[in-house]
Order: sequence, then structure tokens, then C-alpha cells
Amino acid sequence: MRADPEDQLTDIPSAHPTAHPGRLPNLVIAGVTKAGTTSLFRYLAQHPDIQPADEKELRHFLPLRYDEPIGTLEEYAAHFAGWSGQRYSMEASPGYFYGGAKVAGPMSAALPDVKVIVLLREPGQRALSFFNFMRSRATLPQDAAFEPWLDKAMALVAEGTDQDRANHPWSGVGTSMYDRWLEEWIDIFGDRLLILFFDDLASAPRLTVQRVCAWLGIAADPADDFDYEIENKTRQFRFSRLQKTALRVNRANVHFLERHPRVKRSIRRAYFLVNFQRNNSGMAPATRERLDAFYRPTRERVLAALRPAERASAPHWLTK
Repeated sequence: MRADPEDQLTDIPSAHPTAHPGRLPNLVIAGVTKAGTTSLFRYLAQHPDIQPADEKELRHFLPLRYDEPIGTLEEYAAHFAGWSGQRYSMEASPGYFYGGAKVAGPMSAALPDVKVIVLLREPGQRALSFFNFMRSRATLPQDAAFEPWLDKAMALVAEGTDQDRANHPWSGVGTSMYDRWLEEWIDIFGDRLLILFFDDLASAPRLTVQRVCAWLGIAADPADDFDYEIENKTRQFRFSRLQKTALRVNRANVHFLERHPRVKRSIRRAYFLVNFQRNNSGMAPATRERLDAFYRPTRERVLAALRPAERASAPHWLTK
């Protein structure tokens, strides 16, 4: 049984002053990681009625996930200082989703007109993608194998410690259990929440973006001319030290690179000519069966939580 939406907002401490701080986002891509959020952010950023933040992931509300204080609205608004009248200002912090009501409630209170998008992906494939992403960031060893990682990740879920900060490299199994948080987002945001699926974004990006435009009430025609190159695709590296240096350089220059995506792509292509190797970490059939069984309750609960229109267009992995 779902909680009353008003109950979700009860006793939420406010870290924000009442004075208006400037332009704040009214469109947030709140989840989930490794489900196409970077690509969707880049696609929508090309629309003349949407202003992207000066960097994709502002993570303003993310500390609430860990019961920590957040920054001021003035600090948040500074990322939209270049606003020039666009109908929407947008950021994308996919880690928000895993905070559930602890994040969604204060977000709704601080941004009463915000619209929220959540992308979902087949849980087993997302868990594998998360594992490979941790390897690509040199957070896990390059030669780490998926099955031992999966054993530890599932054990942490059983212990109830998979979402602890210290266990982040193994959190990908638990964060694919979308039913833990989905109903709280639906309850708090209602019609202001749009649920999309990675499958549709990957197979028909233009149609998916046009659907988003219709939901936002902005013209869909500009989407015909968008650049639909896939963003943030996980790639493995040959040289660990060079990869760590590249990640530091990327973080130090994130604002410049966000403003010049074509420059970023050119640099990235040149970099992967030097430091790239094929990803050999796939999924054995027995592992696939194990994950299918593990995520069966998640799939059933997510399908039940969806609203009728979402249920009617749900992908095969959710309805099988």
C-alpha cells in the first residue's frame, strides 16, 4: 500500500532560505545511473526551450540520501546563471533516485514546479553495466571478474549495507532494485514524473525525445535535427595510470567541456585511440538465470507500481 504523498513531506528539515536565490531548475533527470541519463541530458540540451546546467550532475540534493546537509539554493542557482528566457532549466543527477522520499520530498518542496524524469533499464544488464563502469573508473581492478563481484554485491544486499557509502563499488545490484524507491517518487510527484525506459531511448532516441517534448509542452520539431550520438558509453582502458590522469583532467575542466561537447568528443576519440581495450566482461548464461530469478520480485513490483499508460508501453523484460 502506498503512503499518502503528504506523509512523505512531513517533518522534512529545510536547509534552504526563503529568499528567492535566482533561476532554479524546473526539469530534473533523477535516475537511474547507467540507463542513458547522460545521453538524454545531451539530447534535451539541444532544444531551444531548455537551458542545461553548466554541468550535468549538480547533485544538490544527493547528501540527503545519506542524511547529510545540503548547500544553499543560491549555490544551486549559480549553475543556471546564464539563463536567457528558456522555458525549462535542467540538470541530471541520477543518484537522486536512490534517496527515495528523503530526496524527492525536499526537492518537491524547494522546486514546487519541477518536472522529473526517471529512466529504468533491465536490472541484470544495468548491474553488469555498473560493474564495468566501476572498472572503467579504476574503482575496481581492471581484471576484476563479474561473478565474484556479484557474490559480494548480493551479500551486501542481504546484510542491508549495500547503500552505505563505503560499499558504493558493489552497490549496482541493490540500486537495480527499483521497487525500493519508485513508489515514493510516484507518490510525491504524480503527473510531474515521467518514467522512461533505456530500451526506447537506445532504439528510438528521436521518438523518445519527442515524447518528452510533448510531455513538457514544448515544440517537438527541433528534435528532428538533434545530434543523437550516444554519450557516456563505458569503455575499458589499457593503462591504469593514464586513465586516472584523464579522469582528473576531465573533472578539472568539466565546465569547459560541458559548454563545448564537440570538443569533448574529439578529445575523447583521440584518447581512446591510445588507451582503449575491448571489454571482455560479459555474462554467462547461468549468471543471467541467477539475475533473472533475483530480480523477479523487482520486476513484478515495478510493473504493479506503473500507471496504466506506462504499463501498456513497458518493455519485454518487465512483462515477461
